[in-house]
Amino acid sequence: AEYLARHAQDRKDNARRTHVRSDSGELVPTPWARVRVGDIVAVAEGEEFPADCLLLAAETGGDASAESAYCYVETANLDGESTLKLRSAALVADDSVAAAAAASDSGRPAVRTVRTGELSALRLRAEYEAPSSALYSFSGALVPCDEQGEPLPGVARQPLSMQNMLLRGTTLRNTALAHGLVVYTGADLRSVRNSLATPSKRSNVEERIDRSVLLIFVCLLVLCGMSYVLAYMHGVLSYGQWYVDGEEVGPPPLTLLVSFLILYNNLVPISLYVSVEAIKLAMSTFV
Repeated sequence: AEYLARHAQDRKDNARRTHVRSDSGELVPTPWARVRVGDIVAVAEGEEFPADCLLLAAETGGDASAESAYCYVETANLDGESTLKLRSAALVADDSVAAAAAASDSGRPAVRTVRTGELSALRLRAEYEAPSSALYSFSGALVPCDEQGEPLPGVARQPLSMQNMLLRGTTLRNTALAHGLVVYTGADLRSVRNSLATPSKRSNVEERIDRSVLLIFVCLLVLCGMSYVLAYMHGVLSYGQWYVDGEEVGPPPLTLLVSFLILYNNLVPISLYVSVEAIKLAMSTFV
């Protein structure tokens, strides 16, 4: 029953819907199970992120004019902390004339955040580390590309860090909308790689009973096989009984194995499980 409940919860989570940005710029409702690496998802305030994403842009109001380079997320589902955490949008190279002039004066590269209006037209390549279980570290780079997906020559690669990551299970807070680039899904999710195998709730007594019953059943099969071999030898090597008229001498049929199995079935202590449950019920009154 526990595994069925967990399976039902997984199906419920996979059926939850998020909004994926299409090539035309429209936000298409999509089940979590169909979210793929490379998709750009839009998550509203109070919703959970369907996958591990890189924050590209955020909106603090209901319109695109209230764009922001930051958003707040709640990670209580991952680490139990209710304090909101600040996440910043990934930076890209700014090729505008004003930005280039300001960069030449300051000696630092011109960078900017991605605007919401250019999410469908902008071509970016995210190069990042292989899937791991680290919840507090991430490294990679964001590279602007051309229409063929090749990196633009002379454009600097912008580094990525955990400050740009939005892990699955985190909830968007105090931000109207966040746009993220999906980087990990399925078994590669950080939360999945940190999950442990569910420990068995069966007691040591029950496990020992299971092993004992299995051993007894194997012995029963061996005993049935030996009995059939002896019956075969008796039927083939002997010349029958002199006091039985018309006895046919020959090998026994295979159905004799079923007969032996029925004869020896009392060796398997099926009632042992009922006895153990009754003892546990009686002992529970003393707890």
